[in-house]
Amino acid sequence: MSSAMLKNSVWAAMNYTPPRGRCNHKTSLVSPACPCLRFMLHPVKAASSFECDGCGHHASFHSLENPAEDAIRQKWSEEEAQAKEQQAAVGANKKRKMLAQNSVKDDERIVVLDDVEGRDGNLVRASRSKKS
Repeated sequence: MSSAMLKNSVWAAMNYTPPRGRCNHKTSLVSPACPCLRFMLHPVKAASSFECDGCGHHASFHSLENPAEDAIRQKWSEEEAQAKEQQAAVGANKKRKMLAQNSVKDDERIVVLDDVEGRDGNLVRASRSKKS
């Protein structure tokens, strides 16, 4: 979210990173906490407000970190890295197989250079190809 933040927002002006965690606002010690699970920043409001778009509470009531979201992002990055490694390994083998098949399938030709006497009597190098 911080990478997509507007350049002229209050977040960028104050050099703050928006919180990502749940809301910890409570009206009293016995009342339950706010049900908002993630700080939501509306793109239009980001230029002038520190309010959560989900619950309306100030950003200071939200936790900066979100361990559940961090775990999910870590899992996704690991899966993406594994997929790239597998794709690279399979891609290299495919290239080798295709090169080997193409070299066998193609008609291989040999180019022979001959010295031939030209019309004016000078030697001219000519080339001809023949199948192997």
